[in-house]
Amino acid sequence: MTAILIVDDSQAVRTDLSEALEASGFRTITCASLAEARTALRTQPVSLAVLDSVLPDGNGIELLELIRRDHVLGEMPVLVLASYSEVSD
Repeated sequence: MTAILIVDDSQAVRTDLSEALEASGFRTITCASLAEARTALRTQPVSLAVLDSVLPDGNGIELLELIRRDHVLGEMPVLVLASYSEVSD
């Protein structure tokens, strides 16, 4: 079974999203950084990514760009989470 990748530097956000998705029958992979997410994408099947817009070692947009350029992952659905103050960025 493929999983939903959750990338957020907030433990609370990762936990809340993971618990909600797993309660609905999905398997989740949680990562706190861009580096962890890159490793997860190379080593595990992922069908959807939920990315925080701000990460300690980069941002979700950078990861989205990497995903879109990848010949295997390029069509994967991606959601980017941002707080209201970050939307303009």
